[in-house]
Amino acid sequence: MREVTALAASPPTSIWEGIYPTLAEARGGGDEVFAASGWLERLTAGHSQRKKAHASGALETATTTDYVLYPVAALAALRKQPLRILDFGGGLANAFYPLLGHLGETAAFELHVVENAAVCERGRALVGDTRVVFHETLPAVGRFDIVHAGSSLHYVDEWQAAIARFQAYTPAYLILADVPAGAIPRTMATRQNYYGATIPCWLFRLDELRAACERNGYRMAFQARFKRPYLAQDIPPPMAALPSAYRLEAFCQLLFARSEL
Repeated sequence: MREVTALAASPPTSIWEGIYPTLAEARGGGDEVFAASGWLERLTAGHSQRKKAHASGALETATTTDYVLYPVAALAALRKQPLRILDFGGGLANAFYPLLGHLGETAAFELHVVENAAVCERGRALVGDTRVVFHETLPAVGRFDIVHAGSSLHYVDEWQAAIARFQAYTPAYLILADVPAGAIPRTMATRQNYYGATIPCWLFRLDELRAACERNGYRMAFQARFKRPYLAQDIPPPMAALPSAYRLEAFCQLLFARSEL
């Protein structure tokens, strides 16, 4: 009898599907995903991994396809103490342990994480450090040296208003990381499949996103492709279900600086 070898399942050809003018029209039951138990457990597992890596002395480093000289040089002049960072959609303070690794255990900084109520509750229970503060809404007022939005802006209905809110904190730097933007015909909404659920999200025309950020005294300082694995594989974003004009080869990482710096 011929031996049958099981083949590894092929990844789906598309995670994103559909083109819509607004998130409201793209919405398909995705509102609860970020507060669901599956999302919280994945965040918790990631938190445990980062905490364990930090305790072992392993430094969590950034991954890029180009020199880190450029963003480091852009940020070199920013050494105010304490450093105040607003992390929009920052999970369970995902940036906390890497910050400790790079800045030192006793570094004076504040990490303000903006998340939904369920994530904030879990974060307050897990992260026992007074340098980390969880917010369920954007703070009404305040000053931050850096505003960071990692893999989050494209889930916001009023994304342009969110950028204006970020700039109102007068940060020296505004960073948009893992953002789906490129040379597509126009900014449009789509649906992202996530473990059986769907999440409405934006696909940004890059020049429209850049124009929205280059207001209120801000200018582009750095732009790079943002590369990460999909479905545990080194592949481009799976977008085969979208019209070819809207498929992105990679997401972006954008750094904006206040012009007066």
